[in-house]
Amino acid sequence: MKTKHTPTPWKVHKGNHCIAVMKNEQQLTLTHVGTSEPSQRVIADSEFIVQCVNCHDELLEACKIAFDMMCDACIQEGTFCWNERCQIDCKEYQHVKQAIEKAESNN
Repeated sequence: MKTKHTPTPWKVHKGNHCIAVMKNEQQLTLTHVGTSEPSQRVIADSEFIVQCVNCHDELLEACKIAFDMMCDACIQEGTFCWNERCQIDCKEYQHVKQAIEKAESNN
């Protein structure tokens, strides 16, 4: 059974000498601990991690909707990758499909 991550939204907590990723009052991880203030890069990276986590489910769902719409459009046109226009669509189709698979994988 796959362990599920802590539900979103997550937030970045900036302390004097640490940066923590939090869910409510629960610390999920530290992205910086030290005797000095975290660099602007560490702060930006921490905020980016939280932004990605918080929008992951919504973006994955949008990709799935786009994927289904691409399939429907191809079927309605009756092209099934047999003409030049659909070959362009197929590259996009594969790109969206691979993005969905990557987002749903454990990697």
